[in-house]
This record gives sequence, structure tokens and C-alpha cells, in this order.
Amino acid sequence: MSSTRYANPLDPVVQQVPWVILGDTITIEITQSGRMLVDGCLVETSHATAQANVNEVALREQLTELANEAGRTCSQSHDLYVENFSASVDGLTARLPEPWSQRVLEMARAFDYATAQERAESQNWNAGHGYCSHGIELGSCPAGCGSGPDD
Repeated sequence: MSSTRYANPLDPVVQQVPWVILGDTITIEITQSGRMLVDGCLVETSHATAQANVNEVALREQLTELANEAGRTCSQSHDLYVENFSASVDGLTARLPEPWSQRVLEMARAFDYATAQERAESQNWNAGHGYCSHGIELGSCPAGCGSGPDD
């Protein structure tokens, strides 16, 4: 990476992403032509590599948003969080081309993503051990699971 700041009025920055590494925040920028800058300095890379880096940053941001949304709607139930987050990730990966869908699934594991099979196994375990589908003991769930004669 060169230490000279990149400045080309014919190749403006079109995307900026703050990135925290070991407590320090740097700014990754992508120019209109696909050049990647780190804190304003040009990183010698191919357009494909720069675009892949941007895509990964954007996907990580999207996963963070999905995780935050699942956290807001889970009523502090980890099982419900995993169900909501994982279903959202499955919807996202269904719209992505193969190499990116696999990468998203790998990245989503850091947010407690579970496959449909893993979620089904968790539901089966809950049902067999006195927990509702939200992972809460029957009769204690704020949604009323297990508190009535038909539950």
C-alpha cells in the first residue's frame, strides 16, 4: 500500500465503510473505477478483489442489521432469536449467487445462525424436555405457551 493519499477528481469515492480493527477505526473507500483506498491511500489490487472486499463488508453490515432486528423481536429468548435470525439469513442467501450465499452462511455462524435441520433438532429437544417453541419453560412463556389446557 502506498503512503501517498489518492486524489483523482475523475475517480470519486462512491462508498465509504468504517472498519474497526483491534480498537482502531479505519475507513475503507471504493472509488468509481473500483480502486480500494484505506484511510485515503491506494491499495494496489484488482477491481474484482476490491469489489469482493466491498461485497463482504456490505454483507457483514447486512448480517449485523438482521441480527439486531432478530434481537429486538425475540423477547430475550435465544431460541427465538436463532429462529428469527436464521430464517432471515435463509431468505437472504436464497437471493444470492452460490459463492456469496456460502460465504454469508459462514459469516452468519458468528451471529448464532442455525441451519433448518439444527433448528428442527432444537425444537424437537425443547418439545421433549418441557420447553415451548420459544425455548422457554412451559407455563413461563410470555406468549402463553403451556399455560392453557390446549397447549
